[in-house]
Amino acid sequence: MKKPLLLLLLTLCVTLLFVSCAGIVRPAGVLRFVVTNWNSGPGVVGATVEVYESGTANRVGHGVTGALGAVEIDVSTLPAKIDVKVTKQGFARSLVQGLKPETPGETPFGIIMKTATLNPDPATETDPVVRIGFFGIETGIGDGRAGAPIDINTQPITGPFTVKVEVTAFHHITCIYAPHIGRVPGDSDVTFDQDHVENDTEAEFDITPIGHDGEVALYTAVYDYNGNRALKVDYLQVNATDPEEVAIYQPMTLSELADRYFDGEFALENIWTYTRRRGKKLDVDPREARILGKAEPLHPSERIESHWGSDPLEGSRVAPESGNLWSHLFWTDWRTAYQRHIDDPGKFPNPGDEPDGYNLYYSLDGVNYAKLGFVTETSVAEFCELILFFISIDFDVNPVMNSFALYKDPSIFLHPGVRMHYRLTSVYGTLESAPTYLGSVVPLDSFNIELENPVDDEVDVSLNPVLKWKPTKALESPEGDVTYTYAPFIYDWAQSGNGLIFPITLAGKLALFTSDSADSIELPFTGANPSDPNIGWTWYNPYSDTNKFVPYDEDTLEPYKTYNWGVNIAFACVKDADSRAYSIAADYKIPYYGWGFDPIGCMEPDLHAAFTTGAQ
Repeated sequence: MKKPLLLLLLTLCVTLLFVSCAGIVRPAGVLRFVVTNWNSGPGVVGATVEVYESGTANRVGHGVTGALGAVEIDVSTLPAKIDVKVTKQGFARSLVQGLKPETPGETPFGIIMKTATLNPDPATETDPVVRIGFFGIETGIGDGRAGAPIDINTQPITGPFTVKVEVTAFHHITCIYAPHIGRVPGDSDVTFDQDHVENDTEAEFDITPIGHDGEVALYTAVYDYNGNRALKVDYLQVNATDPEEVAIYQPMTLSELADRYFDGEFALENIWTYTRRRGKKLDVDPREARILGKAEPLHPSERIESHWGSDPLEGSRVAPESGNLWSHLFWTDWRTAYQRHIDDPGKFPNPGDEPDGYNLYYSLDGVNYAKLGFVTETSVAEFCELILFFISIDFDVNPVMNSFALYKDPSIFLHPGVRMHYRLTSVYGTLESAPTYLGSVVPLDSFNIELENPVDDEVDVSLNPVLKWKPTKALESPEGDVTYTYAPFIYDWAQSGNGLIFPITLAGKLALFTSDSADSIELPFTGANPSDPNIGWTWYNPYSDTNKFVPYDEDTLEPYKTYNWGVNIAFACVKDADSRAYSIAADYKIPYYGWGFDPIGCMEPDLHAAFTTGAQ
């Protein structure tokens, strides 16, 4: 049953939903694109996509995006390189410059087109002009960027080099992303190891070609204050080093590492996939870029604490409409594998020699894989050691895993209900290990919360109201039973502190309520609940003069008083031996801060319903 379903979904998502522009003459080629509103976001329908011979006004094909933002364009000629221009009223312009046409052949090429912030008419806007200079690195001179120019058309890349980016645009430049080899740069919440320069027209970045060999694409992304985007593509010939004799590390999965380390008593999965109901317009988040850009190692506690500092700019790929969808990938980094072997060689095998890094691959059918990206060992060294450490001292698993993803996949091929497979290899110059299979995941759809009782603006509500809510959609997964998790909150607006009244466990922790169905949940407000000693939770007093959770000391709410209530934590999860799939509807503590379930940091519920109590 799974195989026919997979093929049907794959056909619907990748083939039939493309809009064709076929003419009478048989085309020389077919180009496929998917246009999304932001990184890991929903598709843009009705966008005009024009393909030109690069650097000229010679248009060789065009089309309009259909469902999921997909378009299929027949072209009469296939130039050596193409420029792709995407426009739609209400949106900023988007340009891809210098792309080789074989790149978006059978596999669609993803293009981001953001909603315009200043001028909604793309016909009166211009694309940012991006110029790239390549230079060698001469150590010990100034800031290390004083090397001789490199002509990438005639000279191969044999080691680290510097890229100088210069941008000319009508609007001020918001962001210049650090160029990446083999993958498109984007927001650090869903793109690993990202650096950038803000509010400047020039930037310089040192790049290492480690882990790459042969012809590779270098992608440079630039945004201006209207949201106009230019993605410059340059092609490099990288000559990797032959490592000669080496003991190759066969990557160990995180699930195997955890099983060995915790003696089978605690499980960790290799793939964590997130569907967010309300999408963040992922463009730039300096928080994570600063962390990864530090030259000195970051103290473990700083990584955990920094997770709470994100400012989620909420807004209206492919993800559900107005949402986000991406994956966090985990395996055992070599440094952790080596340390575990040194500490306990009987339990952990010798990992061999340290690799340059890892190639990541994805597949929709589990047979045909395409390269997703590359990450260096130094970028992820000891991540798994930190995961084991924090979990062993009883940190909550969600903020730990959200802080130490070894790779992030925001690709356009992730879709609710469609299975995605992942595997990876270790890389040593021109050598590559056999693949290690991480597993597969089926992302969940999005859902919201409906507040059923009390409804918004209800009056004469009981002093012991029964809070009632339900998910707006029943989620299903072939990977197992979907579990819903909730936490309701009551807001007492009468005090200046805007106190929160919410359930806590008798141990003083936030109480979470779970359900294995999409049925309504009823939770009575029991106050101090002195009449039932068997209740395993109580209510928090927002006006206690201590930092600890102190129980609410009244049996009821106050009469003739207005409160608000909502479900500030609401998510669904399904997991199996190798993956977890989350669908997050809400994760809200205070503005910009959540409880650690949402990797981006915070998502406020749509409604906090107001109600006024009666006499009893």
